[in-house]
Amino acid sequence: MQKDIRNFERDDIGLEIFTKLEALKGMLLSEGIVITAFRDDQQFQKLNTLSYIDQKRIAKIFLPYVDTVIAAKASNLDINDNKVLTKVFLELNNWVLNDDIIDKLAADDVVEIYNHNIKTVFRSINYFKSCSYSLLEVFSNDFWQLYEKDTKIIQGLSNKRGMLLRGEIQDTIKLEVPNHTIKEKFSTELRTYMVEQKYMSPVRNESGQPIAVLKSFKIVKRLEN
Repeated sequence: MQKDIRNFERDDIGLEIFTKLEALKGMLLSEGIVITAFRDDQQFQKLNTLSYIDQKRIAKIFLPYVDTVIAAKASNLDINDNKVLTKVFLELNNWVLNDDIIDKLAADDVVEIYNHNIKTVFRSINYFKSCSYSLLEVFSNDFWQLYEKDTKIIQGLSNKRGMLLRGEIQDTIKLEVPNHTIKEKFSTELRTYMVEQKYMSPVRNESGQPIAVLKSFKIVKRLEN
């Protein structure tokens, strides 16, 4: 799809988002992961016409993440390695984890980090291997907008996350949640997966205050629609 970026000439934020969406698509492709930056030309034009505030909102979540992947690749690190990419992201943000959680991250886990506003600011590369959304859709929507999930499961995970963010739980916790399904709401393929929730752990700033939460889960299998 040929994209006319002339409308970005006076919009540095929009141009940077566009450029780095394409860069992330290329880096994922180099790992054998085929994913589009935009679903179609109409979606590209949507980015082109977003308000400055909406572009800033996307940039705040997306740019630190893609800069993490770029930094890891520039250092010849394996971006597929959950532990490696998570550590790079944390170092770039001056955040720290509990000592025990890194060793609990398995190679086939999906690792996510949610900030204090419950925005997903980090995803391990495994996430993109099981996703039929475009990159713009992933980074411009919250998890609840992207996926259907049992409300009781959502509430239980939300309660644990809140306790970690408030400092009421200090330690890494194993999630005692039954395996359940998540379903893409508006992607091209509307994929459904059975997932196993694994761990949650607090993420702290340099002062030791909880600022985010890391969660790991495993995609057990893809289900037929």
